[in-house]
Amino acid sequence: MDRIYISGKIGEEVISEATRQKFAKAERALGEHFNLDFCEIINPASEAYQETMDVDFRWRQIPKNLPDILLYDLQWLRTCDAICLLHDWGESSGARAELAFAQATGIRVYEMSQYGELAIWEPKEKK
Repeated sequence: MDRIYISGKIGEEVISEATRQKFAKAERALGEHFNLDFCEIINPASEAYQETMDVDFRWRQIPKNLPDILLYDLQWLRTCDAICLLHDWGESSGARAELAFAQATGIRVYEMSQYGELAIWEPKEKK
């Protein structure tokens, strides 16, 4: 079963409803592009993902902080076959780090427009 990790700008200590909706919209759009019988979408802005992270951080007795949250996210990304960049990924240092990790480890990269259009991401070649 393929797993696709959604990556985009969150940038909030407490995730806003607008951010949750942006990621949920992307999750629904991915569900229209891929057969969900054979594909699982990992949505880091979802309530379930955030609750799991909270439990993990409490268990390890560490406060939530950006470096540890990013490491947690990268551990999830490591279990995925693809990453889907949302249209605002370039505004997020975390999403840029997730893209770099995906490229370094050979994870497929998709990019989704704000309208739900999906494309295989091809970086521009250096001259």
